[in-house]
Amino acid sequence: MSMIALGVVLFWGFWELGRVEKGRPTLALLVSWAAVFAALLMLLICVMADVYLTHRLRGSMRNHQ
Repeated sequence: MSMIALGVVLFWGFWELGRVEKGRPTLALLVSWAAVFAALLMLLICVMADVYLTHRLRGSMRNHQ
């Protein structure tokens, strides 16, 4: 889900970037790229949780053999 959200907000961010006139950023552009960074942070947290839980699972499986 977080990767889908990242794809959506990246599309929105680049869409807003294409709409910039005279080199002046708009509020929508700033909000869209803030959403991109929030989605990246969410994805990073999910990856860190996955790595941690996989490490715990492998450790418990090693102890039971």
